Amino acid sequence: MKIGQKICVFWIVILFFAGQAHAVSYDSVTRLLENGSDFFINVESMPIYEKLDGIFNFQYIGSDTYATDKLELISASAGVIFHSRSSKPGEIEYSLDVSALGITTPQVSNNESVSIDKWSNQVKIYLLNQDVSINTVKIIAGTYLFGFDDEFNGLDGDFDDLVFAARAVPIPGAALLLGSGLIGLVGLRRRRIV
Repeated sequence: MKIGQKICVFWIVILFFAGQAHAVSYDSVTRLLENGSDFFINVESMPIYEKLDGIFNFQYIGSDTYATDKLELISASAGVIFHSRSSKPGEIEYSLDVSALGITTPQVSNNESVSIDKWSNQVKIYLLNQDVSINTVKIIAGTYLFGFDDEFNGLDGDFDDLVFAARAVPIPGAALLLGSGLIGLVGLRRRRIV
């Protein structure tokens, strides 16, 4: 192997291990959401907290094992997305409209529901500023993290009773290319007509 190739392989290995060292690792959602964590930004202080718009991919992270209520992430069109007792950490649901989702407690008689796209006293929304690992689930920087409190009638303030991550679905590059191509064709056609 030539000396240049050896140096290149050496730096690739160094960068790989350096990238692995930056992920913070936790063994439970409770530890992840403890006060004082410095890897996320509380969205309450950001303008976006008023309303989150768009299509997101959602990943179930987990729930507090001592949570008293069963919580469900629901959609009017798709039904139950995640359930705090039966969903598996790492489970993913793709391309859901965040404004159509809510959290409900099915065992409560009036089945109270909380919308996830607006700030409320039952939800904390965080924006991760670095990669995080919870058991085997890895969440990358730039992902929103939603934590819900299960006490609808009296908050216990831990926000770990149903935790999931959401990442905005980017507009595919192919769609952008197709759109710009169509605009170009319309422009060419107009030029020929004139």
